[in-house]
Amino acid sequence: MSREKKIYADQDPNWEGKDLKYWKLGFPRWWNPVFWLTVIMFPIIAGGYGFIQHTYALIMEIKRFFHNYKI
Repeated sequence: MSREKKIYADQDPNWEGKDLKYWKLGFPRWWNPVFWLTVIMFPIIAGGYGFIQHTYALIMEIKRFFHNYKI
């Protein structure tokens, strides 16, 4: 195994994306809080959206049932 020092992409002088401010903000490293915020928050937001969407569909189904059968 090589013992050479690792060079990250944003520290490489030949890296073409070093001027991209949004890439620097969300660069995927374990100590980057913006990266972990997106890794943790996106599934939570997606789960919340899915829950709301399915709850709305269930409410519409119940509403349609009572509208059709006049109970």
